[in-house]
Amino acid sequence: MSYERLAELALREEQLVDGERWDDLVLLQAERAETIAALPSTATLADLPLLEGALLRSRATERALGVELARIGGQLAAVRKGRRAIFAYGVEPDARLEARA
Repeated sequence: MSYERLAELALREEQLVDGERWDDLVLLQAERAETIAALPSTATLADLPLLEGALLRSRATERALGVELARIGGQLAAVRKGRRAIFAYGVEPDARLEARA
């Protein structure tokens, strides 16, 4: 396994987050863990640009995930607010809706 593969995976992660392909991202995490476990314990100076690039890309992807989590959190808050409004009218929620939320 090479450090080039780690850089490729960082690019793929970025693409999956940009495309909101969450299931594929979860699958890629397992591949990433396997790749990291198989890497040589010591990188060479020649590997440094690859590692730096992968780190920068991973940090940008992490920030994008944070933005997405905040967006989804806002949506969940709106759903909770809507559910409270429904309860105020004395309407019981559908159990199927409860299971999905």
